[in-house]
Amino acid sequence: MEQNPFKNEHHLKKKLDQYDVNVPEFAMKSSNWDRLIYFLAQPAKNPLERIGSNKHGFLSMKLIPLGSMVIVSVVEGILLFI
Repeated sequence: MEQNPFKNEHHLKKKLDQYDVNVPEFAMKSSNWDRLIYFLAQPAKNPLERIGSNKHGFLSMKLIPLGSMVIVSVVEGILLFI
């Protein structure tokens, strides 16, 4: 691929060189949409980080779902036979 696509287009290069565009620097106001996108793009904090950081917390994170599953199964079994 050519590095300069205007190398053979002398007329076009001459016309483009005529224009000089100065873009002023200005502070852009953030819109509500931009603020919402920025809010949604921020990383979330882990609510279980304090619990899972020690040995007993990690064990409880494993046992609580298992225990709740057993309790729900027992309650459903009791309600099924009533």
